[in-house]
Amino acid sequence: MANLKKRSREETSTKENAGVAANKKRKTPTVKPNTSTKKEKPKPHSKKFTVDKLKKQPKPVKLSSKESHAKAKSLRIERRQKDCSHYDVTVEIKKLWEDLRRQDMSKDKRMQLCDKIMTLVRGKERDFVFAHDTTRIFQCLCKYAPAVLRSELFSSLKESVLEMTKSKYSVFFVRSLLRRGTKEEKHFIIGKLMENARRLLTHKTAGPVVEYAYNEYANSQQRLSFSRQFYGPSFMLVSTAKDQPLSEVLNLQPEKKPFILKYMRETLESIIHKDALSYTFVHNLLFEYLTHSDDTDRQALAECLQEHVPHIVHTREGAKAGMYVVWYSSAKGRKLIIKQIKPYIEKLLVEEYGHMLLYAIFDTVDDTKLVSKLIVSTIIEKMQVLVDDKYGRHVLHYLLSARDPQCVNKEIRDFLSIGDANPFSKKDSDIRRKELRDEISSACLAYAAEHLDKLMSNGSLKMLLFSILKHASGDQSPLLSRIVTLFDSPYSETASTHVLNDKAMRFCIRKLIQNDTTGSVTDQFVDGIKSSHLSTYCQYEQGCYLVLTLLNSSISDQGKTTLVKLLRKHKDAISKLANSTLKESMLNFI
Repeated sequence: MANLKKRSREETSTKENAGVAANKKRKTPTVKPNTSTKKEKPKPHSKKFTVDKLKKQPKPVKLSSKESHAKAKSLRIERRQKDCSHYDVTVEIKKLWEDLRRQDMSKDKRMQLCDKIMTLVRGKERDFVFAHDTTRIFQCLCKYAPAVLRSELFSSLKESVLEMTKSKYSVFFVRSLLRRGTKEEKHFIIGKLMENARRLLTHKTAGPVVEYAYNEYANSQQRLSFSRQFYGPSFMLVSTAKDQPLSEVLNLQPEKKPFILKYMRETLESIIHKDALSYTFVHNLLFEYLTHSDDTDRQALAECLQEHVPHIVHTREGAKAGMYVVWYSSAKGRKLIIKQIKPYIEKLLVEEYGHMLLYAIFDTVDDTKLVSKLIVSTIIEKMQVLVDDKYGRHVLHYLLSARDPQCVNKEIRDFLSIGDANPFSKKDSDIRRKELRDEISSACLAYAAEHLDKLMSNGSLKMLLFSILKHASGDQSPLLSRIVTLFDSPYSETASTHVLNDKAMRFCIRKLIQNDTTGSVTDQFVDGIKSSHLSTYCQYEQGCYLVLTLLNSSISDQGKTTLVKLLRKHKDAISKLANSTLKESMLNFI
């Protein structure tokens, strides 16, 4: 056993020695040192290559400020010469234009400059009128050139009127032609605009020009022809050559009414979606459609217009169209309308036509709390502004007296009556008006008591004072006390400062006394007229008329007895009155 282990160890040792000898016999590769003196060429993408390349490039010559500006100018001129085929002519006419527009230029010199410019641009007018700089030269020519040159310029560009109307720059030249052109030139331009009115209406640049021509230069016949483009082919077939208005055509041909109104509705819906509601002729179309359509169609269009009401109420027809929208909107729609006009309420209160929209809201919106919160509160806050403004006073009159004939004219009253039959107002109109009147009354009475002298300064303000006294609810005693003190002075026809010598104030006081059903106002006047001053009232007709008005009013028995006793002391003065009828009436009470 021991011999076997010894033999195994010897065999293992022999194998290891044989492996070492084999490794020694193999040839291992040797690395030769780089002894060459030639430098290795760097690769193109290396950092060293980039730096060496830049070092070899020559440094740019640094120019002075003057030289750099001159170089930039020369490059700019070269670029413009490539872009503009008439660059030299453009430079020349711009130099002439600088002299032409000077205010101190003589008329003869200006005519010479116009001739020179026309000579240079003749035959190339279209190339210059659409450019942003040279179109201003054409506007100047339209202003200063003689009629012959202006007509020549118009003749060369008349076929491009529609294209110029759509151009960002030449549109101002079209405006100049409308402003300074001859009657025939204006007629030609307006005719072109009318023929393409529906297409131009929604164009960003052309739309305002159409509006400008319609409002400022189109006559009634042209405006009627202009509107005809929006009535559809059915209207064209039934309308005669003398351009009948829509109302006459619908009366003569009622069977065509559905087709005409359908075409108008489609056109108006397209205009609404494209936000082109700021134009006057669009307001006219809206009003015409709402006037002739039935309740169902009115409600459909009103729903589309609820968010756009603030944009259409600045013209007469637009305000009336806005009132239709209020009348034929649901309670939810009316709430939306009020919220839409909230930022513009201060402006609407003093607008010539916009304030009428508030009439429709006061008449139809059942939620008087909302109206008070968003509108009446603004009126109270801006009371001073409204009193000083003509249309602001109309709003105050309407809140106090609603459709009182003394405050609202018949035309507006008749139009407002259309909204009384709307299908969405449920609350009784008298209750609605009383709630709004109660909201505004205290503020009006407080303002009148504080600014009585101002309210008596002119006739329109005195009428407002009369409305406050006649219709405002609440405690009027502070205001009446101040008015009564005005009579606490001797009366004379020559005393210009006395209240009875003011015609408007006499009217207000007499109406106030006549409308006093309780006798409280009359008794205050009796107490205010002192016995020492009554003799002066009895000497003159105006004083006697006031006393007679008090006696014929709802005066209390005690007040009447007191007044008659005072009058008996001045029977002789009454007997000397020249007016026999007045004298007899006064003596009958004594």
